Amino acid sequence: MVLLPRKRLESQQNPYLHFIIRHVRHRPVIFFGLPFISTLLVGSVMLSRLTQTRYDYQATRVQSLNHADKLKLDQDQANRKPFDLREEYFKLSQPEASQLVSQLQASTQETPSSTPHSKSKKIKNWQDWDGEQVRVQRPAGAPEWGGVDPRTQSPEIGTRLV
Repeated sequence: MVLLPRKRLESQQNPYLHFIIRHVRHRPVIFFGLPFISTLLVGSVMLSRLTQTRYDYQATRVQSLNHADKLKLDQDQANRKPFDLREEYFKLSQPEASQLVSQLQASTQETPSSTPHSKSKKIKNWQDWDGEQVRVQRPAGAPEWGGVDPRTQSPEIGTRLV
């Protein structure tokens, strides 16, 4: 098998190129790291200028009011009723008239025979459910408060619930 003849690198012919290639081989940071870091720094400076331009534009857009707009704002403030926190509280705490009417109609339609756990109140469609919690009848023999009769022993031997 014949070996191919070696060609001289162009860098060996050019002393400046040879110097650069030799240093790049010994220190790859010069060839890869410096361009990468310089790209990041230049990009950061350019993006900060672009962002500042954006915020300056938004500030001028918000601050620019015509003379007519300023007069309109002054006129609105002169005609405005003074704000009273107690009045707003009472407005929010009282139900609206539509709610009162619907509650009144619902109370007149209920009959004494219709209890919350009757079969007529059974929900057929979840979209019709108004969110009211319905209490079911207690099973026969169950105590009124809690699941275990306090006179009996608790599941843990030797302790009482009361």
